[in-house]
Amino acid sequence: MSVTSIAKKTANSEIPKMTSPSGATYTIETVTPEKADEWLARNTDNRNMSKNVVARYARDMRTGDWLENGSAISFGEDGTLLNGQHRLAAVVQSNRSIIALVVRNLPSKSQDTMDDLKKRSLADTFGFHGFKNATSAAAITRRVLLWQNGIRTNNGSYQPTKAESLDIMRTDHTLAVAIDAAAAMSKRNLVSPSIVGLTWWLFWNIDENECSEFWSSLHTGANLETDSPIYMVREQIISAKAKAERVPETAFLAYIIQAWNHWRAGKTLASTYRYQLKANARFPEPK
Repeated sequence: MSVTSIAKKTANSEIPKMTSPSGATYTIETVTPEKADEWLARNTDNRNMSKNVVARYARDMRTGDWLENGSAISFGEDGTLLNGQHRLAAVVQSNRSIIALVVRNLPSKSQDTMDDLKKRSLADTFGFHGFKNATSAAAITRRVLLWQNGIRTNNGSYQPTKAESLDIMRTDHTLAVAIDAAAAMSKRNLVSPSIVGLTWWLFWNIDENECSEFWSSLHTGANLETDSPIYMVREQIISAKAKAERVPETAFLAYIIQAWNHWRAGKTLASTYRYQLKANARFPEPK
């Protein structure tokens, strides 16, 4: 039976039902915002709901990127919602209906075994789709999407969805160049691949040739004058890592962007100069 025909039957309350030997029933239903809101009222014994997860799901539902994956919305023998609260909340938030497998009449103790498997990471998803350097690609893609949404640190309430990540991987050709560059520079381990990839993506979109020159010099340290912004930021990063200083990754990102701006402006720096990311200061933007 097709999804369309199931949806039609669901709308007419003629829902095909399967019953397992244990007595649990399985149906495929159209979950409307109204139905989701009603079901959430039965959410009386569940883990705390994550607003960020709901927001991610809702974005995919609004854009039509939400896909059925066989994961069930589950109810116990007493009608209590056991699994699916985030999807139901996202249906309400997005005001979009979804098709879902709905399981009822489960023993309440079955909730103890739900979500007890290893979660597929974005790197796993990229690997399934045949993308190279999947682990680094996932980290870089995440940082690029965070940057596009105005988030400069490596955290925050906004977290990209897998659909959003796959979409930019397929459509943004600069991202592929940045991922290849980060992979080529990974052995020297100056900074994390996500910082190499993000800054390469940023700088390449400003000037391709200067991006290559800047990162080649920063990566190797070859033929740099001691008053060069590239030399200064490179030495500062190496020194911090040698001393095991706890410098946040975001600070290294800011230093590299500042050095890029200085280098492109033709500035030279005194030997005592140190890059900083002052508290409450505006995060540097590449120019």
